[in-house]
Amino acid sequence: MKRAQLLRTQKSFMTTVRALKRLARDPQQRNPIVFVVASAFIEYLSKLFYGRGGAGEYKKFVRLHLSKANPDYRQFVYRFPDGTTKRDLPVQMYHVLRCGIIHSYSFIPDDIALSKGGRDRSVSIAHRASKIPHLSPWFNQGQPTCVVVAEDFVQDIEATVRYIFRKAKTSKALAKRMARWMKKHPPIQGGIRLTSR
Repeated sequence: MKRAQLLRTQKSFMTTVRALKRLARDPQQRNPIVFVVASAFIEYLSKLFYGRGGAGEYKKFVRLHLSKANPDYRQFVYRFPDGTTKRDLPVQMYHVLRCGIIHSYSFIPDDIALSKGGRDRSVSIAHRASKIPHLSPWFNQGQPTCVVVAEDFVQDIEATVRYIFRKAKTSKALAKRMARWMKKHPPIQGGIRLTSR
């Protein structure tokens, strides 16, 4: 991908991020929609980065690249009532947040997600108005959960977009993968507004 095309593409992606930011902080729109769009956008970024898609790439992208914006995506620890712990937020983000919210509009994973490691209510969502810190531990109906805060989640995605495009400027292989993926699967573009205003 040529430098000019890379800059145009980055500008387009940042337009999407700005729309997500407006949606996340709009007090009249505090609902799960920002998480639906953000989860789908992370999936596109993972496909763009790796040149292919799938659960493994999504989880790896969260663990290795989204965590550059906030190390807690990789380091978050679930503490269970029996004293055991798990450090698998990328797995939960895929099976409970991404798949749950996009496919079934629920944080109770289906049988397939359960068989792949998803746990009931392992991810909860909030906005800053709740005063709950981003990526903080919480209990939801007796289950340990990680609270993802909309405004901070979108800021982390913004930092990740900037990171990917910085990396693509110095990695011809990454720039080539990105160009191939975007040619085959162009991202949504245009004058779409993500808020009611």
